[in-house]
Amino acid sequence: MTGSFENIPGTRFRGTRDPEGWKPQMLATTAQDRFYTQFFAFDTTLDFEVLHLTALGGTGPLSPGVAPSMAITGPLGGAAALSSPYIAVDMGTTVDTATVLLCRDQETGAPLIVRPPVELRAMVTLSQRLAENNVLIGFFECDPVTGVLRRGTTYAALPTFLNSRNMCAFRLDGATATQSNGIYRAAESGAFTIGATSFTGFTTVATGTAPDLSAPDEMVLSFERDAIRFRTIDVNSPTVVPTVVRRSDAVPNPTASYRVGLVFMNPSGPAPVSATIARVHMLNVLDSVRLDTSPRNADQDIQGAWPVQHVGQIGARIDSVSPTINTDSTTALGAGATLTGASRDAGATATFSYFAANVTADQAGTVRVEKSTDATTWRRATADLALAANGVVDVRIPVTVRYHRVIVVNGGVAQTLMMATSAYLRT
Repeated sequence: MTGSFENIPGTRFRGTRDPEGWKPQMLATTAQDRFYTQFFAFDTTLDFEVLHLTALGGTGPLSPGVAPSMAITGPLGGAAALSSPYIAVDMGTTVDTATVLLCRDQETGAPLIVRPPVELRAMVTLSQRLAENNVLIGFFECDPVTGVLRRGTTYAALPTFLNSRNMCAFRLDGATATQSNGIYRAAESGAFTIGATSFTGFTTVATGTAPDLSAPDEMVLSFERDAIRFRTIDVNSPTVVPTVVRRSDAVPNPTASYRVGLVFMNPSGPAPVSATIARVHMLNVLDSVRLDTSPRNADQDIQGAWPVQHVGQIGARIDSVSPTINTDSTTALGAGATLTGASRDAGATATFSYFAANVTADQAGTVRVEKSTDATTWRRATADLALAANGVVDVRIPVTVRYHRVIVVNGGVAQTLMMATSAYLRT
């Protein structure tokens, strides 16, 4: 497609113009992040609800807390270059048990409830792969108000699917580290499974040396109104092409509400010979926009449907607003003193993708970013990041709320040099 990318006169659409005329872009917007964590902290108040089952059958509610014989530790790792913090779930060896992490609204702590189209991105590694372990990462139907999982067995009982009425998820099972399944269920019916061998170039083996480990691959689950797509992406290779598997038969109910969850399960049957450690390195949930839903493109991938161009965070110019570089302070802090940066406003629309802050000082201290929906009540957006003497802290987080600010806390020695700056970024 040739021509410039701009607004179509007299319409709400954007498009390209070439000798044949206007080619409309069906939607001009960016996806909105609903949840994001790289596990600088494990917050069960604003990030995760922790539940468990000690009998996988049935349709009753899940119980609060971690399943007996399982344990969650962390964050761990992250000290070595290119390693990432993570939480570790010790899955134990007790059968017919499961621990479930359900995402919360990171502003209010209420259950995070989503509806298609929505996308989940996750990076998970395992210490070993055993046929007696199941790890599920995906969407599970819930009550649209309370967020309680809806479970049923009208047509079939599927304990390893949590008996969810409707669901779709990646499933890490079997003894082969280079394989994953895509699974889903619709209307309390039987199971649909996409074979593990479909996902080539994929592994759940972590890279690095414990405890400083990272995930070499990313799993992406796109839950659309007429299809679900499972993708695996090698994040460390510029040559490996992502594997994409699409299913559109008997999809989970697109009008239902869903919770985003991670399930760590030892099904009924032979007990695991030893405990598997499952590590979660990253979890991201965002509203996924189907840019062109006309019938001619119903079977196209979101990035390949003509005449749609990918409008959003990478490459496309979305308006004329330029990032503003802010100097929060260049005044040295006394011993134990705190700098509270000015409130920075991202605006009411999704103009920027990230808030970034950079702090340097000649004495040790800590740096964090805080976020707010109203510039009055502030909550942590990051953990306290260590600032070494004569060091630099450079932090960047996705923009999921309107207001942000940087906080610098000096240690026990007065500074003679300090500079804190911040900015909103597109990419």
